[in-house]
Amino acid sequence: MKTFYWDKRVYHKLYNHLYLHAVLKKGKKFEAKVVLRCVETNSAAWKKKIMALSAETAAEKP
Repeated sequence: MKTFYWDKRVYHKLYNHLYLHAVLKKGKKFEAKVVLRCVETNSAAWKKKIMALSAETAAEKP
C-alpha cells in the first residue's frame, strides 16, 4: 500500500494505491479501508500534528 500527495503550486492531490503491482487472479475478492482524517494547524507544526494524529488513528484500529 502506498499513500502520497501530489503537491503542485496549482493543486494538491492525495493518492492511495492499494495492492500496488500485485497480481490478482480472476475472481479474487479483497477489501480495503481508507481512513481520511483532516487537521488544522500552522505551517511550522503540521508534521508533528500529523504524526500524532497518525498514531491516534493506528491505536483506534480494531
